[in-house]
Amino acid sequence: MKSRVLSFLALVLLAGPAHADTVYTYTGDYFGTYIYNGFPRVSGVYTTADRITGSFTVADGFVAIPQPGGTPLTAGVVAYSFTDGHQTLTEANSTGQFYLTIGYAWSVAIGAAAGGGIQTYLFGDRYDYAYLDANNWGMNGQSIGPADGSHLGTWTVTTVPEPMTLLLVVAGIGGIAAARACLRIRP
Repeated sequence: MKSRVLSFLALVLLAGPAHADTVYTYTGDYFGTYIYNGFPRVSGVYTTADRITGSFTVADGFVAIPQPGGTPLTAGVVAYSFTDGHQTLTEANSTGQFYLTIGYAWSVAIGAAAGGGIQTYLFGDRYDYAYLDANNWGMNGQSIGPADGSHLGTWTVTTVPEPMTLLLVVAGIGGIAAARACLRIRP
């Protein structure tokens, strides 16, 4: 009887609802080198070895309402971290706005409380832009205007189970293993 109860509990734990957050990860191209409208693409501390990378996490079960120009995800974003090689902006030190329709359009704009910011944008034209102040900034790409050899940034999407879900799965598997061990021990 004990093994049946353990097996039942293990199956209940395994059949529990799975919770997972969705992580959107961005990798931009390196900043360009040519002069655009009289301004260089890199200035100050920024060089052509810099680029924008980062990710943001959307809460489990969050469903954005589609709208033209992207899907607003800001309300569902629980954490983010973007860097340009000279600053790292997170929810702790900045304010971000996130719109994303993968393969079609996106807009991520993060402004730091102490100045500076990071932006990446695609809708008709495109750019990655980072700045610390008026003398330190870098950018790349536009599909309208001179080509600089850069390519569109890339997004990857992954689903990460929450720790409690993993704990429930491990407990369920452990319960099944314990039940089978109890059955083997009986004469």
